[in-house]
Amino acid sequence: MLREEDAGGEGDRRSSALSAYLLDDHKVAAVPGIAFGDDACQRLSYAMSMKNIEKGIDRIEQAVKALA
Repeated sequence: MLREEDAGGEGDRRSSALSAYLLDDHKVAAVPGIAFGDDACQRLSYAMSMKNIEKGIDRIEQAVKALA
């Protein structure tokens, strides 16, 4: 689970913490935005079937709702 201390505080860790949470808890791979200069973003790949993309989006939605 994404802990509050992982998501806040030092700015260069937020996107990394979210990427780890998505992968570990929801089986969605994302690249932290900090790797591309923007810690407020995630980078996703769309190089797969539409069915798998939709499944990943559903998992991201569940992950975000679980944080609320």
